[in-house]
Amino acid sequence: MYSIEKKLPKVRGLNVVKKSPYKENSLIIGISVGSEKFEGTLFLALIKSINELFELGKVTDCKFHLADTLQRYNYMIDGKTSERDAFLMSQKAGDEWITRHIEILTCLKLPYKIIRWNKWLNSGEQFIEAFSRVSSLADNLAFEAAILNSIAEFSSRFKKRYENLKMNNPINDEALQKSCRSYLLEECAIIMKLWPIYKKNVCQYLLYPGKMTEALSRTYEDVVEQKKIFKWVKFYFKTRPLINTEAIFPIPAESKNKKLDTAFVSGRFRRRIFSSPSTFFPYKPSIQKHLDDFQALLTTKECHF
Repeated sequence: MYSIEKKLPKVRGLNVVKKSPYKENSLIIGISVGSEKFEGTLFLALIKSINELFELGKVTDCKFHLADTLQRYNYMIDGKTSERDAFLMSQKAGDEWITRHIEILTCLKLPYKIIRWNKWLNSGEQFIEAFSRVSSLADNLAFEAAILNSIAEFSSRFKKRYENLKMNNPINDEALQKSCRSYLLEECAIIMKLWPIYKKNVCQYLLYPGKMTEALSRTYEDVVEQKKIFKWVKFYFKTRPLINTEAIFPIPAESKNKKLDTAFVSGRFRRRIFSSPSTFFPYKPSIQKHLDDFQALLTTKECHF
């Protein structure tokens, strides 16, 4: 049993919510499966802060958007793991996250929902329209530059972590580039097109322990229709206790042995574990190709929505 009264790290950056001028405020918590910031004591501290906002009369409800199957692209960076297998592994990681945190969530004092990434992937025309809209921005030089800058940023972080862990499985650079671009486009489409709910006098605050990537920021400027009532809020923890978190998703092993290295995302490693090498490959898939591949994935019986 968790005690929310115990001494916890302080959560900073939520003053914008406390000072909201709107009559009704709703929270969205973007959950990166595999990040230590959504585990154990740190996650409990966030729950406590949400309760405090509710008790102050500043928020009415909370939605936890679980970006679990978005992480399937992380498993595909070896160029050998199929999207189907990657989907099932990331889906299982989401199942396990919910199991680990269901007791912590009972500490919440306000109405809440857990919404998984599959809901948006399986939204039919809504997803197709959102993905097509964001993908079309790639023809804009500023947006394409934002995508490439985000890929480059992820690449340097991933390679450093990969070297520190002395991983044996080789990364396929072309698969890395392809996976990263697909991840970014899908993330931008779903967060900026499908998450906003525009209601008069209702403001949605998307809480996340980090700033928007360049790709997300550019999409926000180009796609979000009413920025005054859909806002990204970066929060952070004043103290960071050491947390021994079990890995959530490993790097795929060689397909011949199917063994997984579970050390992959412990420590500070976050969701954006894939990216491109400094020399970019000219990979730019067609919108229809991406959607066709996804529709084929939906026919997999093990992929529950």
